[in-house]
Amino acid sequence: MMSFDKDCEGNLYHKKEVLQGLTNLGFGSVAFFNDGHSAIASLIDSVTHKSGLFLFTQKKGVWTKPTILVSDEENNYAFPFMDELNQALYFSSDKPGGQGGYDIYVANISGKNIQKSINLGSVINSAGNEINAILNDGCLFMSSNGHVSLGGYDLYKYQHRDDDQAILINCIDFNSKKNDFSIFLDEIQTLVNRIDHDGGSLVTFQEAKASYTHNGTVVNKSEKPIKNAYVIFNNPLLKGQSEFAITDEMGNYSFKTSEENALGMGIVFADGYQSKSFTMSTENTSIILDDIVPVEITKEVIKTVYVPTYRGYATDSLVGDSLAPLRLITDQDGASISNYKQPANKDGYYIILGTAYNYNQAYELWNNWLGNFEDAEILAYENDLYRIGFFAGSTEEQATRNFNIAKEKKKDIWILRPAH
Repeated sequence: MMSFDKDCEGNLYHKKEVLQGLTNLGFGSVAFFNDGHSAIASLIDSVTHKSGLFLFTQKKGVWTKPTILVSDEENNYAFPFMDELNQALYFSSDKPGGQGGYDIYVANISGKNIQKSINLGSVINSAGNEINAILNDGCLFMSSNGHVSLGGYDLYKYQHRDDDQAILINCIDFNSKKNDFSIFLDEIQTLVNRIDHDGGSLVTFQEAKASYTHNGTVVNKSEKPIKNAYVIFNNPLLKGQSEFAITDEMGNYSFKTSEENALGMGIVFADGYQSKSFTMSTENTSIILDDIVPVEITKEVIKTVYVPTYRGYATDSLVGDSLAPLRLITDQDGASISNYKQPANKDGYYIILGTAYNYNQAYELWNNWLGNFEDAEILAYENDLYRIGFFAGSTEEQATRNFNIAKEKKKDIWILRPAH
């Protein structure tokens, strides 16, 4: 295990070996903390080929033998990161109950005692591998081969502001067609560990590749600024991934990007306002959002809601009688029937992955599932109803075949059939 010092210009020097002679197990990755006086390492057993997490500490400047934090003969525990402020340990594991291969977990830790770990969920974790999580400036960075990427493992940034605002984006300025396994950020430079068939290298980025700046303001109809609005910039180089900025107290945002990404479309959304698309420009942009019109709720109770004009079937039911169109039955005489906008190919079949009741939620679900379903679309209906799905064919046979394939990636899906 090698370590380096770094000078004020970011240059690495004083290469030395550390933690030597303390264990017969092989080293995976190491997270140093406590001003370099403690470390958590993934150590690999040469017989079982399984990795576990071990704690190293110093006594009077001398490293002691490792203490087991978490290890077993069935699963791997690796890629540790220590959040000292919150006494939380982040790591990756392929233990059962995750989303796929290696998932990222977090657990509270105090000394040698580690509490039950929590999976970070399906926004971060995928059917692939998520590894090398770190925290920086309120964001979680990681490497993954399970989300939409430029090639192999890419680096991603995740930010979670509250229950309704969580975004995962591809760090496109730092990624390549090779495997970008880990990232280190500080005020001087960014280092990326990049590996391909010819070996590995530590790539230095002195500054982000930015030649264009987008500045703008988000306001309401009264021209009052809207703070904490998300301004999402669609990235033309990476299908399904986006970059974003958040407005400040005065509704202002600023976003830097490279020349090839300077043109394109964006979308703004904020709590209490309708989302709005805009064209990216190098000039200052003023974006006016409309208030969401509240829906008047009457005293009558909606008793039954059937499926809409398209016939929806439960996940495990591919045959059966069609169901009635969407009908809201109230205590009043008669019923109100909702007329939806049908998907673009109204004569075909769709596999439906999920449903949302506002565009913000629909966009988040679509972005999460795009890695496994690259043809997924957001299907818009009236009354702020959205479905996320993809065209499955023009015949029942085609739809059934695609349904069975898709079900291997996501269990709770169903077929949307055309009305006849």
